[in-house]
Amino acid sequence: MKIRLALLCLLSAGCLVAASKEAKEPKEPTLVLPTFVVLGTRIPDSWLEVSWECKGPFPIDRIKRAWISKVQSDSPPARAGFKVGDALLVMGGVSVETMTGFSLQANLKREHEVGTKEEFVLKTAGEEKRTVVIVFENK
Repeated sequence: MKIRLALLCLLSAGCLVAASKEAKEPKEPTLVLPTFVVLGTRIPDSWLEVSWECKGPFPIDRIKRAWISKVQSDSPPARAGFKVGDALLVMGGVSVETMTGFSLQANLKREHEVGTKEEFVLKTAGEEKRTVVIVFENK
């Protein structure tokens, strides 16, 4: 019981530190781009590919940076503003720097319920951040 309480305290303290770091960082305004619709529950692999570099040598390590490495021309992601080389900063409301390589890939490939939305925050070098919303609809 004492071990569980100690672990809960450590976890809570870690969350508070992370929240205070986020609060200190100045919030940049982001440009909201047009929504793109996916018919079905997953983003097709042929439309979009994300690459990443971890802080350590393994994909279980936290992500150092992530970027868009492939966008199929004339696909919904391309029309919505995804560009090869864009930095991927946030996916589904979660900073990619808090993810591991495995969790980023799992989040990108996971099934979504019909009617849900997924937000991506992207940044092209020299430009402001922008948000792209993906909506999953019935086939």
